[in-house]
Amino acid sequence: MRKIRELLRLKFEQRLSDRKIAVVLSMSRSALGECLQRAAIAGVVWPLPEGLDDAELERRLYPSKPRPTEIPWPDFAHVHRELSRPGVTRQLLWQEYKAQHPDGLQYSAFCDRYRQWLAARRRARDALCAPRRREVLRRRLTPLAFCRTRSAGAQVPSAASV
Repeated sequence: MRKIRELLRLKFEQRLSDRKIAVVLSMSRSALGECLQRAAIAGVVWPLPEGLDDAELERRLYPSKPRPTEIPWPDFAHVHRELSRPGVTRQLLWQEYKAQHPDGLQYSAFCDRYRQWLAARRRARDALCAPRRREVLRRRLTPLAFCRTRSAGAQVPSAASV
């Protein structure tokens, strides 16, 4: 549990310095300053009202953050097509995306998600093309005993029999 009540008591009733309060409560002076600043913003004064318990005091000083809204993802197929055009960069496409969606992804997240999309696209393509590639490799690696040439009509021995 946070030491908010004790901090406020030491500051306003005992009139101790921030440095002494930090030592007594075993906390940093920056954390102490932040807590006092939050108390001032929340309008919390000493002595605390009678019905104010520690949980309510903490809720006043540390309100829950609003849940983030659903962030719209860019159309990465469009991004991929646009990147093939000369002079188009990821930075430029991200700026266009941010103009349309101000609460959207930041640049680094935009690039990370694009790389993930591209990797998934490649994996899907490779899964579709793998059987064809295996067939081509099998044909290339199958040793032939003899090759016949139509023009000479002679039999040419394969590299394995020489």
